[in-house]
Amino acid sequence: MDKDQLLKMARRAFPKPKRVREEVAAATEAVRRAGDLEVPGLESLRPPAGLNEGPAAPDEAEIFGLPRTETVDKRLKDGASALDKMSAGDTNLTPGEQLGLEAIVLLFGRPALLIQDGDFAPPPDEWKQLNGKRDLLKGIFPSVGRVDLTGHHTYEWCGTAFLVGENILMTNRHVAEIFSEKKGKEYPFLSGVKPRIDYKEEFQRDVAQEFKIEKVLGIHPTYDLSLLQVAKGTKSKPSPKPLSVSSKPPKATKDGELAVIGYPAFDSRNGRQEQLDIFNNIFNVKRLQPGKSTGLKQTPEILGHDASTLGGNSGSCIVDLDTGTVIALHFGGQYLKGNVSVPLWKLTKDTFLKKFAINWQ
Repeated sequence: MDKDQLLKMARRAFPKPKRVREEVAAATEAVRRAGDLEVPGLESLRPPAGLNEGPAAPDEAEIFGLPRTETVDKRLKDGASALDKMSAGDTNLTPGEQLGLEAIVLLFGRPALLIQDGDFAPPPDEWKQLNGKRDLLKGIFPSVGRVDLTGHHTYEWCGTAFLVGENILMTNRHVAEIFSEKKGKEYPFLSGVKPRIDYKEEFQRDVAQEFKIEKVLGIHPTYDLSLLQVAKGTKSKPSPKPLSVSSKPPKATKDGELAVIGYPAFDSRNGRQEQLDIFNNIFNVKRLQPGKSTGLKQTPEILGHDASTLGGNSGSCIVDLDTGTVIALHFGGQYLKGNVSVPLWKLTKDTFLKKFAINWQ
């Protein structure tokens, strides 16, 4: 990993590193006294539990020759040392301090919080404002689901999608192209493949809420965006409500607080050990991933953000934490280097989207 990039993200995540240093010290002490990792904000460092669908990752405790709790304790202490150096303007970090700072940025500055029973895990102090948005976010979670596949030769699931209109899902073009192919003006499913969306898929929860995906309504000619038709709900199995898609720009397109909601999966393009640290080898389940916008870029316009995302987040909605509306569609990124998304408010008059009843607000 590039040290300069890490320091840049750390400074962005922690404008006041001394205050974070106190939070890290408290978490370190809690780990030491409790002898386990049940510390708010550190749930992604718990030892794996339940089914693990991601590839096997190296055991950090074996690498360091330490019990797992001591390993986490060491990582946090090294990160605290790096924060002290940052406060003093010293950028000469040891390899251990670099790893520790990296873990702290992702645990405290840009966490990936598990969603269970329609609610999210306690956030670290850096994101304590999420508690004031809990009811707002709980109203959004039910309308975001995982795109599952039956009969595909490679994938059991392929990304995230969310409701933007009555029986209309939005996701990425590259998600839809995994289970469909263009023939003329239509996009029929691959032979034998049956896609569906599951609005649950929460960690250690065995409840499903599945609906058949009936067709690909269309794929945007420019943006990595696709719309899917999903089966209607019934009285006994009602469909979630469409999310509000913003027709207005957020107050800020740089340093605006936002949250990604989706299903991060193990991603071979990103560091294996870093993914173990951030996601604890718990992948493919619904998470809340807060971050900040990093600005608009032109031709075509995209919105950057710095939330912690992985491959399965393709098709995730990006929610403006100020208004609770969906402002963007996540479509890609790289660990510690930034993410890109489609700024949906820019597309209110888009020729492709105007053909469909999007829930603009």
